[in-house]
Amino acid sequence: MNAVTDDLAVTSPALRGLRDYWKNLLGDRQMPARRDIDPIHIPKLLPHVSLADVFQNPPSFRHRLLGTFITQFYERDSTGEWLDEKLYGDSTEEVFWFYQRTVLRRAPLAVRQTV
Repeated sequence: MNAVTDDLAVTSPALRGLRDYWKNLLGDRQMPARRDIDPIHIPKLLPHVSLADVFQNPPSFRHRLLGTFITQFYERDSTGEWLDEKLYGDSTEEVFWFYQRTVLRRAPLAVRQTV
């Protein structure tokens, strides 16, 4: 079961740290620019970071960076790979929806998932 969590429901210290880092970068903007995110400022959080390249027409995503916690958890490194059936199988539509929602909201999205 998956649930999209709101800001108050984030209980993971790593996710709270990422959320707070993101908020500190915002200023008066809706979202920080990619150039604002400096890994040197968040070394303890990097294992939990996922960055994706976003393409339009048609909408698609490619994994730019997946932290070591993520790659160890899923027992694979999908850096450089496209979000597609080959990678996510029957879960592709759901995963795509999470990525698309994140882009449309222009904000981080936490997903609670039973694996």
